[in-house]
Amino acid sequence: GNGLGQYKVTTTTTTKGFSGCLVLTDYALGATINGVLEITDCQAANSASYTDYYIFTLSQQQNVSFSVNSPDFSIGSFVGLYERDGTRVKEAIGTISSTQLVAGTYVILVNGRVDLGTYTLTSTVE
Repeated sequence: GNGLGQYKVTTTTTTKGFSGCLVLTDYALGATINGVLEITDCQAANSASYTDYYIFTLSQQQNVSFSVNSPDFSIGSFVGLYERDGTRVKEAIGTISSTQLVAGTYVILVNGRVDLGTYTLTSTVE
């Protein structure tokens, strides 16, 4: 033929990022992170909140809990736990109580909702 006619073009874009953000910081379960939310941080895709993202991998099923505390977040510290593909596992203000996770890679999201400032992220493996 002459190359004329209808075509369907499908594109797929993949990145190592999460929720539109490309910076994911490696996290070791049980570690304490003293972080800072600043205007240079990524903004979560579903809100205007400045957000830090952490990534970790479990080699086996474990129960894990997470806590975020901040003297600077006036309406609470938001913490979210997601599978690597973005599927929500749990979200909470302050603490995600013990959650059974299967082996895999997960992302922790931390934001101050409307505030910037310092925070501490901790986790416990049971």
